[in-house]
Formats: sequence, C-alpha cells, structure tokens
Amino acid sequence: MLNVFQPYAAKVKDVIMQNYFIRNIIISTYSLSQYESGFLSILMFVVATFLGNFVGVEWYTIHLFDIFTDISELTNIFKAILNNFKKLALLSFLAGVFILVFNVISLNTYTPVIWEEELPAEACEDIIGCVL
Repeated sequence: MLNVFQPYAAKVKDVIMQNYFIRNIIISTYSLSQYESGFLSILMFVVATFLGNFVGVEWYTIHLFDIFTDISELTNIFKAILNNFKKLALLSFLAGVFILVFNVISLNTYTPVIWEEELPAEACEDIIGCVL
C-alpha cells in the first residue's frame, strides 16, 4: 500500500519544497508547535474564530475553554468532572431510570384517583403519550 502512494508523496513534497510560501508556513508551524508552549492553544482559538465567522456561531463556544485555563478553581472543577466521568454517567443513568420508574408507577396509581368517572379526551393513557 505504501508503494502505491510513494510516487504521489514525492510529487507533493517536490511541489511544497518549490513553493517558498507554503514551505515557510509548514516550517514555522512545526517550529512554533515544538518550541512555544502556548502556540497550539492560540492556533485552536484562531481556527475556532474563523469557523465561527464562516461556518456557524456555535464554534465560538470553544473560547469558553480559555476561561477554564485562566481561573484555577474552574480548572479544578473541570478536571474533577473529567476524572469522574464514568461515575457521573452511571449516576445520571440511575437518576433517569428512577424518574422513569417513578413516572410509570405514579401514572398507573394516580390516574384513576384524579379522574374517577371517565378520562377526558386530553388525558394521556400511557407513559409515552404523557411524555410526548
């Protein structure tokens, strides 16, 4: 497989080496990423800004991570959430199951108590109908 792409890679390398502008951008990016500690985060924010301008405004939310890196208390909270993500996910799943069971039991128990004669047309008769 490598033998198939090797001639194309050599041609791309020759084109890059002949074009000084692209070559200098690649060398500068590599050098800055290796030797400047904050370069990758700045590059991420610049890319997020361009994506926010031309793709969609939701890309600007990446800038919120800058707040996490500047304030030490928020950084500790963010690390605590990421370190305990599996436990938090299981706890959220357990809470969802508890709410579902509680809704099913209360629907079956209290529907005849609330409407003793007959159910009105707008009343839900099953849990899916009540949720939707």
